[in-house]
Amino acid sequence: MWYAVPTSWYAHWLAYTGLDGSGTGDGGGQGERPEYVPPLAPRDPPPSPGSDGRVPAPGPVDTRLLLAASGAGRGLCLAAGLVEDADVSFVPAAFWEEVVLKGGYGPERCGAAPVPRVVFSRGEHDAEVRVAGTWAPRIVRIVKY
Repeated sequence: MWYAVPTSWYAHWLAYTGLDGSGTGDGGGQGERPEYVPPLAPRDPPPSPGSDGRVPAPGPVDTRLLLAASGAGRGLCLAAGLVEDADVSFVPAAFWEEVVLKGGYGPERCGAAPVPRVVFSRGEHDAEVRVAGTWAPRIVRIVKY
Protein backbone atom coordinates (compact mmCIF):
# COMPACT_ATOMS: atom_id res chain seq x y z
CA MET A 1 0.00 0.00 0.00
CA TRP A 2 1.24 3.46 -0.93
CA TYR A 3 -0.21 6.88 -0.14
CA ALA A 4 -0.70 9.91 -2.35
CA VAL A 5 0.68 13.14 -0.87
CA PRO A 6 1.00 16.60 -2.40
CA THR A 7 4.46 16.93 -3.93
CA SER A 8 4.76 20.38 -2.35
CA TRP A 9 4.35 18.81 1.12
CA TYR A 10 6.81 16.00 0.35
CA ALA A 11 9.44 18.44 -0.98
CA HIS A 12 8.92 20.64 2.10
CA TRP A 13 9.40 17.64 4.42
CA LEU A 14 12.57 16.58 2.56
CA ALA A 15 13.95 20.15 2.87
CA TYR A 16 12.94 20.33 6.56
CA THR A 17 14.77 17.10 7.36
CA GLY A 18 17.72 17.88 5.11
CA LEU A 19 17.08 14.67 3.17
CA ASP A 20 16.78 16.65 -0.06
CA GLY A 21 20.55 17.08 -0.04
CA SER A 22 20.40 20.85 0.53
CA GLY A 23 21.95 20.67 3.98
CA THR A 24 19.46 23.23 5.32
CA GLY A 25 17.20 20.87 7.23
CA ASP A 26 16.80 20.49 10.95
CA GLY A 27 14.14 17.80 11.14
CA GLY A 28 15.43 16.18 14.27
CA GLY A 29 16.99 13.18 12.57
CA GLN A 30 13.74 11.82 11.17
CA GLY A 31 15.51 9.27 9.06
CA GLU A 32 18.24 8.53 6.60
CA ARG A 33 18.24 9.76 3.04
CA PRO A 34 16.13 7.37 0.96
CA GLU A 35 18.03 5.24 -1.56
CA TYR A 36 16.07 6.86 -4.38
CA VAL A 37 14.39 10.27 -4.29
CA PRO A 38 12.54 11.21 -7.47
CA PRO A 39 13.48 14.50 -9.09
CA LEU A 40 10.69 16.60 -7.63
CA ALA A 41 9.45 19.75 -9.32
CA PRO A 42 6.62 20.90 -7.05
CA ARG A 43 4.42 23.67 -8.40
CA ASP A 44 4.79 25.30 -4.95
CA PRO A 45 8.43 24.85 -3.89
CA PRO A 46 9.26 24.47 -0.19
CA PRO A 47 9.99 27.60 1.81
CA SER A 48 13.52 28.95 1.88
CA PRO A 49 15.55 28.68 5.07
CA GLY A 50 14.90 31.45 7.56
CA SER A 51 17.50 33.79 9.04
CA ASP A 52 18.64 30.92 11.28
CA GLY A 53 19.39 28.82 8.17
CA ARG A 54 16.64 26.30 8.91
CA VAL A 55 13.59 25.33 6.90
CA PRO A 56 10.40 25.50 9.03
CA ALA A 57 8.47 22.29 9.69
CA PRO A 58 5.72 21.44 7.21
CA GLY A 59 2.10 21.41 8.32
CA PRO A 60 -0.23 18.43 8.04
CA VAL A 61 -0.60 16.54 4.75
CA ASP A 62 -3.59 18.21 3.07
CA THR A 63 -4.81 15.57 0.64
CA ARG A 64 -7.88 17.65 -0.25
CA LEU A 65 -5.67 19.34 -2.83
CA LEU A 66 -5.38 16.03 -4.70
CA LEU A 67 -8.98 14.85 -4.79
CA ALA A 68 -11.65 15.14 -7.48
CA ALA A 69 -14.88 16.91 -6.62
CA SER A 70 -16.97 14.58 -4.49
CA GLY A 71 -19.93 12.81 -5.97
CA ALA A 72 -21.84 9.57 -5.78
CA GLY A 73 -19.38 6.69 -5.80
CA ARG A 74 -16.33 8.90 -6.28
CA GLY A 75 -14.76 8.16 -2.90
CA LEU A 76 -11.12 9.20 -2.78
CA CYS A 77 -10.55 9.65 -6.52
CA LEU A 78 -7.53 11.67 -7.53
CA ALA A 79 -8.32 14.79 -9.51
CA ALA A 80 -7.81 14.74 -13.27
CA GLY A 81 -4.70 16.42 -14.61
CA LEU A 82 -2.40 15.79 -11.64
CA VAL A 83 1.23 15.48 -12.66
CA GLU A 84 3.44 13.09 -10.71
CA ASP A 85 6.34 14.78 -8.89
CA ALA A 86 4.80 18.19 -9.62
CA ASP A 87 1.38 17.80 -7.97
CA VAL A 88 1.30 14.33 -6.40
CA SER A 89 3.92 11.94 -5.03
CA PHE A 90 3.44 8.40 -3.76
CA VAL A 91 5.05 7.29 -0.50
CA PRO A 92 5.15 3.76 0.95
CA ALA A 93 3.06 2.67 3.92
CA ALA A 94 6.17 2.59 6.15
CA PHE A 95 6.80 6.29 5.43
CA TRP A 96 3.13 7.10 5.99
CA GLU A 97 3.03 5.32 9.35
CA GLU A 98 6.43 6.32 10.70
CA VAL A 99 6.72 9.89 9.40
CA VAL A 100 3.23 11.19 8.64
CA LEU A 101 1.21 9.59 11.43
CA LYS A 102 3.80 9.30 14.22
CA GLY A 103 5.34 12.64 13.24
CA GLY A 104 2.04 14.45 13.71
CA TYR A 105 1.51 15.38 10.06
CA GLY A 106 -1.67 13.30 9.64
CA PRO A 107 -4.28 14.70 7.24
CA GLU A 108 -7.03 14.50 9.86
CA ARG A 109 -5.41 17.54 11.50
CA CYS A 110 -6.75 19.66 8.63
CA GLY A 111 -9.97 17.78 7.86
CA ALA A 112 -8.48 15.65 5.08
CA ALA A 113 -8.22 11.87 4.69
CA PRO A 114 -5.48 9.40 3.74
CA VAL A 115 -5.44 8.49 0.02
CA PRO A 116 -4.14 4.91 -0.15
CA ARG A 117 -3.30 3.19 -3.43
CA VAL A 118 -2.28 -0.38 -4.21
CA VAL A 119 0.99 -0.49 -6.14
CA PHE A 120 2.27 -3.43 -8.18
CA SER A 121 6.00 -3.57 -8.88
CA ARG A 122 7.19 -3.70 -12.49
CA GLY A 123 10.89 -3.36 -11.82
CA GLU A 124 13.32 -1.54 -9.56
CA HIS A 125 11.80 1.94 -9.97
CA ASP A 126 8.61 1.32 -11.97
CA ALA A 127 5.15 0.28 -10.81
CA GLU A 128 1.51 0.35 -11.74
CA VAL A 129 -0.92 2.08 -9.39
CA ARG A 130 -4.41 0.67 -8.92
CA VAL A 131 -6.71 3.71 -8.86
CA ALA A 132 -10.46 3.55 -8.21
CA GLY A 133 -10.84 0.02 -9.57
CA THR A 134 -8.99 0.58 -12.84
CA TRP A 135 -5.35 0.47 -13.86
CA ALA A 136 -3.65 3.83 -14.02
CA PRO A 137 -2.58 4.66 -17.58
CA ARG A 138 0.99 5.47 -16.62
CA ILE A 139 4.03 4.17 -14.80
CA VAL A 140 5.11 5.78 -11.52
CA ARG A 141 8.56 5.85 -9.95
CA ILE A 142 8.98 4.06 -6.65
CA VAL A 143 10.78 5.68 -3.74
CA LYS A 144 12.66 3.11 -1.65
CA TYR A 145 12.86 3.53 2.13
